[in-house]
Amino acid sequence: MAVRMKGKSLASLKDLTREEIEEILKTSELLKLQILRGQAH
Repeated sequence: MAVRMKGKSLASLKDLTREEIEEILKTSELLKLQILRGQAH
């Protein structure tokens, strides 16, 4: 999901639904947490 989003331009982000945006934000938050956890160990 997150990887696919990188290919989209910012202009196309306006076409996303609210649900899609929330899903993307959730995914990025999870990735951030995993990265932080990985650095902590």
